[in-house]
Amino acid sequence: MNVFTGPIFNQNNLVYRGKYFIPSEFWKVVTIIKNVDHSISSTAYLQTQRQLIEGLKFAFGEYKTY
Repeated sequence: MNVFTGPIFNQNNLVYRGKYFIPSEFWKVVTIIKNVDHSISSTAYLQTQRQLIEGLKFAFGEYKTY
């Protein structure tokens, strides 16, 4: 199995610190070789995280060394 994924950047993305884009959607492509007949199969998805990041504020706590 191989999974390929990447961000979808558009003008609706959140901007962090005035210059870093936070994508709200991602594409994913999954490919496999089937055990039964060794044929290749693939599927693709668009995933969103918009509802998770709307109104998101970044607040960093004290840094610790581990």
